[in-house]
Amino acid sequence: MFKNLNRKDFHLFFHLFGFSLVAIGMSFSKVLMSLGTMLVLLNILIEADFKTYWENLKSNSVIKWLVIYFLLHFIGFIWSTNYAYAIGDIRTKSTILILPLVLVSKPITQQHINLLFSFLVSSVVLSSLINFLNYNHIIGHHTYLDIREMSLFGSHIRFSILIILSIAIVYYYLKNCNSRNLKVVFIIIICWLLFYTFYSQVLTGIISLLTANLVHTFIHLYRKNKWLLIGICSILIVGIYFIFNFLKPETYSQIDFKKLPKITAEGNPYKNDFTLRGTAENGPISLSICDKELEREWNKKSTISYYGRDSLNQRIRTTIIRYISSKNLNKDASGIDQLTSADIESIEKGIANVNENKTGLIGRLYGLKYQLQNNEDPNGHSLLQRLEFWRAAIAIIKNNWLIGVGTGDVQIAFNKEYSLNNTKLKPENRLRAHNFYLTNIVTFGLVGLIIFIVFISVFIKLQLKNKDILGLLFIIVFCVTALIEDTIETQLGATLFAFFIALFSQRKEGN
Repeated sequence: MFKNLNRKDFHLFFHLFGFSLVAIGMSFSKVLMSLGTMLVLLNILIEADFKTYWENLKSNSVIKWLVIYFLLHFIGFIWSTNYAYAIGDIRTKSTILILPLVLVSKPITQQHINLLFSFLVSSVVLSSLINFLNYNHIIGHHTYLDIREMSLFGSHIRFSILIILSIAIVYYYLKNCNSRNLKVVFIIIICWLLFYTFYSQVLTGIISLLTANLVHTFIHLYRKNKWLLIGICSILIVGIYFIFNFLKPETYSQIDFKKLPKITAEGNPYKNDFTLRGTAENGPISLSICDKELEREWNKKSTISYYGRDSLNQRIRTTIIRYISSKNLNKDASGIDQLTSADIESIEKGIANVNENKTGLIGRLYGLKYQLQNNEDPNGHSLLQRLEFWRAAIAIIKNNWLIGVGTGDVQIAFNKEYSLNNTKLKPENRLRAHNFYLTNIVTFGLVGLIIFIVFISVFIKLQLKNKDILGLLFIIVFCVTALIEDTIETQLGATLFAFFIALFSQRKEGN
């Protein structure tokens, strides 16, 4: 069996097989990703054509800077105290070095790249279909508390980025396809993935999609029609203005308490509960509440007690009052009576605003608006939690701006800062920055950020030189989404980053 180990086609097969496992595993399984990574590394070590590997590596500037950035993680041990954390971080991120090193050492042809992309896109489409069918209870019996749980096989955020990159890949092949039947298939795939992106309400995916579209449009129009490009940019600016105007917390004029109703239709007194802060779209939630009637009618419709907790461990009384306010209903028996079974189910899940039930971008925007208007408690609210993460990161950076806190002390630094600023975040929600750049500066200071920026710049320069629109789209999507995510701090994120860096850094061979 071992006499064939040096055969070129044998090693090529396992080279492609390993990368195929990675391409499929990003949508379905961490095990497949890990297995594929170990297989390509083992295969190249067994082949042992080190002279050729070195010739391919030494002239590649992208790999040089990637190695420097990765070595910084080892150097960061020097001023760390938690070595176990540092080792775990390096183990998670090892993929970002292994996959590019292997693929640049042993390049593949465009035909093989096409094969890997076909596995990648097929896996994304299949995974998204399974997610959608399960979420809508067409198959499976999974219980969901939030639409963000729709991604069954991994992080909904990383999967949304993978979807956008798949759309870009399919669109690229659509433009260069001569087969009518294939074009129909490509269009169907793009339409489905676009629908899934908006349906899933993952803001990172929507931002990635808009970024990819803008980059493609800019490149296409820059030389052909600059006036049209200016027009599109103007429309974008207006759109952003309206979105920010929509999200702006609403204010209400001073309330005349004398004009507020005193009793319900049943004759029970209303009260104003000023322990409830915030607003709904239809005014302050704290006014004209009749707990007696709300409790009686709610307990008839739900198995959760009026003074119990919803699925997000929030006081369900507060969720009920906020939800009723968002529907512009009286906060009494008549308000509960007008709730549908779907409304009751939403409240039990912890949804406090009827507009959050809307699908797609609109529902997500209403959710963000509600968070901004009711920002006393950040727990369970992605935007408010991120604001807390960013405040903590900036405070840490002020005291560690040059070389950071080291590879192993990131979470220690965040925990200390959360305690110092008396954050309202619960212990389980006291996470890192959820912003790759801030996390990078916290870890390695400005030194680390500069090294990473140089690496990205060299990669972009290579894509421009090769006129590789897909590589350029990938890195710009990464750079934008890194503003709201610690993109490579997880196995899936690191593998996704490494996979595309590897493909677009290798020396291109002929078909």
